[in-house]
Amino acid sequence: MQSYKHSPLDLNSLNYRVIAPTLEKAGITCWAGFYAGRRGISSLVTDTSKNALNSTGLLRHSNPSTTLKHYTRAQKDSIRAALEHVEELAKKAEIAQ
Repeated sequence: MQSYKHSPLDLNSLNYRVIAPTLEKAGITCWAGFYAGRRGISSLVTDTSKNALNSTGLLRHSNPSTTLKHYTRAQKDSIRAALEHVEELAKKAEIAQ
């Protein structure tokens, strides 16, 4: 996106001209900021794809550890599903003995 002078938009202009009006039209009344959005996108892409490299590329980081350390957060539903899977495996192992 470009400014009226055909230079790149700064983050405040992008927020004022694009993000805030879009969120308002969608009925979203709170905006947590750019980094919260990046964290959310990183977490969802990593969780959905099961590959942190997808988030690394999307956020344009050169090192996956930056993405994982600062942006990606575990999703509660995935943690719950993983724990349920471990519980099932433990029950099957118990039955097999």
